Amino acid sequence: MVITQNTRGGAAEGPRKAMSAFADIREIQGQKILGEQQKVDSQLLGAVKRNDLKGVKDALSSGANPNAKDGEGTALSCALDLGIARLLISKGAKE
Repeated sequence: MVITQNTRGGAAEGPRKAMSAFADIREIQGQKILGEQQKVDSQLLGAVKRNDLKGVKDALSSGANPNAKDGEGTALSCALDLGIARLLISKGAKE
């Protein structure tokens, strides 16, 4: 966004434009955060499906949602390993 000066030295664009720019920045940051959450949730689901306990622990430590789900179901419903299922439940997973 380009802000030009008027003859009095003030910004030619009003406060409404500036607020709009800040809203755009917040929206982009929100999308970035959402993208990061989807990434760690996907890592969790992949680790659960591979029966990779260390991968599940790592994903949860990185902020993955223990209730993450995809087209195949929730992380808990995909867990075939009892240790992984117990870990997910201890972190708040619900069926």
